[in-house]
Amino acid sequence: MKSKLMLTKPQRIALLCALPFLAAAALVLASRLYAAYIMDHVPPCILRSFTGLLCPGCGMTHAVFALSHGDIMESLRENALLLFGAVILLLRYLELWLGALGRGRNLFPRSKGFWCGVFIFWSGYYIIRNLI
Repeated sequence: MKSKLMLTKPQRIALLCALPFLAAAALVLASRLYAAYIMDHVPPCILRSFTGLLCPGCGMTHAVFALSHGDIMESLRENALLLFGAVILLLRYLELWLGALGRGRNLFPRSKGFWCGVFIFWSGYYIIRNLI
């Protein structure tokens, strides 16, 4: 028999209120650890080493580091996928809030066509990124 964790409405709202603070603390901690211990020890990208082409993840750690310091433009220069993911997470967070308040709504499309379009867009982005 499965047991499902059921939270009351006040508990859901309290959890949703705490999430941004927990995420900010995790980002600050990750930034400090990255700067102090990881930055000098990150191995190079295997695809870039062999082909000279940027993979979809190239620049992601630098983008996170730039974003954790509030430098949005540098984060976009390193890898724009990070900010796209951040927007998707923010929309999902807002959906959770609306659900907790009893006004459930989808804020971004979930259709296969939308996500196929996103995949095509990002594929084109990475092709252009490697040409420039």
